[in-house]
Amino acid sequence: VLGYLAGYVALTRPRLVLSMQDNFKPLWRLKALCPDVAIALVQNGVRTDELGSTPLHVEDQCQVDYFFCFSTDAAKFLRRRVNAHFTSAGSFRNNHSHRVNSPERHVSYISTYRCDLAPSHVVRIQDGTSGITYQQIWAYRIAVIHTVLKICNVHSFRLRILGKDLDHESEFDFYAAALGASSFDFVPRRDQHFQHAETDRARVVVSTGSTLGLESLSRGNRTAIFDQMPALLNQPSQRFGWPSVLPTEGPFWSESATADRIATVIRFLIECSDAEWQSTLREFQAQIPVFDPGNSLFCEKLKHFGAQSPLRPSSDT
Repeated sequence: VLGYLAGYVALTRPRLVLSMQDNFKPLWRLKALCPDVAIALVQNGVRTDELGSTPLHVEDQCQVDYFFCFSTDAAKFLRRRVNAHFTSAGSFRNNHSHRVNSPERHVSYISTYRCDLAPSHVVRIQDGTSGITYQQIWAYRIAVIHTVLKICNVHSFRLRILGKDLDHESEFDFYAAALGASSFDFVPRRDQHFQHAETDRARVVVSTGSTLGLESLSRGNRTAIFDQMPALLNQPSQRFGWPSVLPTEGPFWSESATADRIATVIRFLIECSDAEWQSTLREFQAQIPVFDPGNSLFCEKLKHFGAQSPLRPSSDT
């Protein structure tokens, strides 16, 4: 693959190779074969230690010119694996979505349900010796949603489920069977910008393991993270805040996700003042993706290649 990439670059002679496949390792080595071409990578999802447990060194020849990553902590992690000029610029897609300032009286759950995975599908534990089925994973997540639904009813909030799968009917049927069709509102997935706007509209957003949950936090939304997968799969690098070592329980997250902890976190998010919530977010600024509306940091770094914010019209439109 690396040889093909180098050959294509030699043939086309670009000034810049830009990719959102930031975890595609051949791109990390392309600079050594194409030293006259600028290489820029944009982080497009949560990165964990699955990239490789052994830090890379200079002799590995992993180098790019620009690496735009989610957060300060993401840069610390990636710096051990590739030589680059790092910019903590947040999520490109998230930055491309306008902020909607109209919170409503509902709690939005970010769905991670995939209709294409059978209940018997096995997700391997990191050491490869055992695994957990998709059905078992969803038993944990449905238990979380049931608790969230009860809390919504107590506080007179409506539960809204933000769809993930493109098979809208099958995804709705899954939640209807688990929760009752009349107990929630289902918002089918349209596009990434629509999903971001939906998180802005919620009083509280609930995530059980989704990049969109982190993006919601970066937008300043009151967001709860109830993710049991790091413990179930023995993958500490999937914990909130990694590579920093944070407690498994925090003001807006819980790995145990017991009914009491879920209730405590959601009650805090519903009742805290805006000033208190902003103060809480500042405590974990290094772990939360940057929010840079219009991707101004990206455009500033690459402006000599013609980069321009997608939120601002170009001069010839």
